[in-house]
Amino acid sequence: MKNISTHFIIDDKITEIQDVKAEISKNKDKSMHDKYMAIYHHLQGKLNAEIADMFNLCEHTVGTYIKKYKTQGLNALIPDPKSESCVTFCTMQIPGTREVLIHLRKCLLL
Repeated sequence: MKNISTHFIIDDKITEIQDVKAEISKNKDKSMHDKYMAIYHHLQGKLNAEIADMFNLCEHTVGTYIKKYKTQGLNALIPDPKSESCVTFCTMQIPGTREVLIHLRKCLLL
């Protein structure tokens, strides 16, 4: 009976590795590449400290990637799109370059 459950665990791990490899091959973003590679090496059995050294990351950051992956899957590693509402507001509502730059500076300091 133990062999059957071990077989399923190995199959699941192979599937997870294949999923990560697929994302790595589709990806063109350096930051996402590092995240996917961190998960790949984790699935290969590497320690968080080893992975952190490979990609010049903090060990805590690697742990965060792994936690997100384990709880929510690969899509959890994709950052939320950055809001451009401040820039859009400034360029559409405030006349003049000086005023736009002043407003942008204030937005960035918030």
